[in-house]
Amino acid sequence: METNRKPHQITLVEDSRIAPYRAMTKAAQLYEEQRVVVGEGAKVVRRVLQSSLNMASFLATARYYEEMQDILQAKIQRGELQSEHCFVAEKSVMNDIVGYKLHEGVLAMAHAPEEYTLYDRSSTIALPAVMLNGVVDSENVGAIVRNCVAFGISSLIIDGTTSSPYLRRAVRVSLGAIFGLTVYHSHDIRADLTELKQTRGVQVIVAETQAHARNVATFPFPENFVLVFGSEGYGCSDEVLDCADEIIAITMQPSSHANFAVNSLNVAASSAIILHYLHQAQMLQREE
Repeated sequence: METNRKPHQITLVEDSRIAPYRAMTKAAQLYEEQRVVVGEGAKVVRRVLQSSLNMASFLATARYYEEMQDILQAKIQRGELQSEHCFVAEKSVMNDIVGYKLHEGVLAMAHAPEEYTLYDRSSTIALPAVMLNGVVDSENVGAIVRNCVAFGISSLIIDGTTSSPYLRRAVRVSLGAIFGLTVYHSHDIRADLTELKQTRGVQVIVAETQAHARNVATFPFPENFVLVFGSEGYGCSDEVLDCADEIIAITMQPSSHANFAVNSLNVAASSAIILHYLHQAQMLQREE
């Protein structure tokens, strides 16, 4: 197989070979219609190339093409990228193609990995798992994904009201960590959580700011559970709360200025704190 072929030089924004990159500002539509994941920036693109995903294309300045030559060639040798789909362009041309100023001159598009329906995989999903219920902001989703991988969670469940973790902004904020997770879709939260409770002995732990919530700092995490994070504005749905075995929260420091008291944190920040406490608890359990 030919692997040392020079990349195609792109000089025109209208070049049909890089047409998908002209839809970058409509990445959600691109993902929904073609199941294409966009990698943006050197760290993210490197992780895409190091993954087992099949690539649609690679577009970069000459500098980044040279810097990533080794992993590009490895990807081509594995049959996961075609050499004729590697392109180089000047940074100014790339900016014109995508419609905004790129921080780094390197992009890639890959075919999304297989996603699973939770109902079909309830017997094999790795536990503990994190579930997102109505988390619509892509950057929050990306940050939570990064936190999951950082603290050892390998299964992510999303419901129909949560933004896809494979959208461009989510992938960028996660720094490509999404490729280290297996994603499951829940089409009926109540039914899926009930199934997990009955067949896997799962406990449903909900992160929610409520008066009777238990302090996460002292919470004894069980062995098998699903940890649910909800909408930043509305919290978790009634379906999730009805299935909850435990509700946990982060204790806030009382403020001497009532008008400026902070009652809760951003969902991404909350997930980092809670998953850190979980990781600490797991480490202590292993030492005992």
